[in-house]
Order: sequence, then C-alpha cells, then structure tokens
Amino acid sequence: MPRILRDELLGHARRVWPSECCGILLGRRVGAECVVEEAVGAANIAEGDRRTAYQIDWVTLFRVTRETRTALREIVGFYHSHPDGSIRPSERDREAAWIDYAYVIVSIDEASPVGLSSWRVLAEDAGFEQETLRVVDDAGAVAEEHLSLSQHQSEPPASARADCRRAVPGIGSYG
Repeated sequence: MPRILRDELLGHARRVWPSECCGILLGRRVGAECVVEEAVGAANIAEGDRRTAYQIDWVTLFRVTRETRTALREIVGFYHSHPDGSIRPSERDREAAWIDYAYVIVSIDEASPVGLSSWRVLAEDAGFEQETLRVVDDAGAVAEEHLSLSQHQSEPPASARADCRRAVPGIGSYG
C-alpha cells in the first residue's frame, strides 16, 4: 500500500471518529499478495451504534464493482476503523468477511492512531489470519511493515501500541 493511501485511511478514521469509517481497497493480486493502489471511502450505513459496526454504502460498492469490470484492477479488500483502539477483527467482522479479501483495520483511540493491521479469511469455516501489511514510499521501497499481533494475543502490549503511534503518524467492523 502506498504511504499516501495509508494517510487517506488514517485521515478518514480521524474525520469520522468516534464512528467507524469504512471503504473499499482496489488494486491487483500478485500471487497470494494484494497490491493496493486505491482506497475508496464509503459512508457507514450500519444500523445502530456506528461506533461498533459498519456497513459499506451499497451504492458505492455497486459503483466501484461496476467500474472495476473495465479497469485493470479489482476489489482486493476492504478497510474499516476500530474507534476503541482494538486491532483485532471482531466476531461481527468475521461473520461478514468475504473469503480471500484483505481486511485492513485502522485502530484509533480518542482520534489518535494506534496502528494498522491486515487480516484475511482463507476458507468458509476459518477465522481471520493476520497478514503483513507493507507501506511503500514514492519510490516503491518498503517504508513500514505492520504485523502487530501474534495469533495468541488479543491486543498488543502498551509498548507496542506506543511504537505503532510513532510508526503511523496521522492514522472500524463490517456487519
């Protein structure tokens, strides 16, 4: 993911905090990896408390799906924020997840960035598996890598959260 797109996700999360932001990630697949080339923000139309849930606006989703039919890119994933600072997907996120799509979570706490994480469901009855999210600079060199949790941690320790704040200057749930 280019740094400028990371900044867009962070800005979107800050603008709608304390609600969850959400959007669509466009790009291409290279082997098992997704190369994110564009992020399309969407309105969160979730019913109920939008601080703990999101639903991508259907009009935006249909428009983007239609546009990708004629482009050399595809929907490779989705993003949303967790305004409570959590970095792991929720059960609601899992229930609504599409198989083999990237799910980037922007963790934000009191409108301040906590971190980024990327997750993917590989099979119908499987849970999320965390994947490495690489942020690249303008020259295409890896500027940041985010793999902030082991499979067994529910949240990063406070020191890791502080490290994420330093690493991600300026930065919800599907269902």
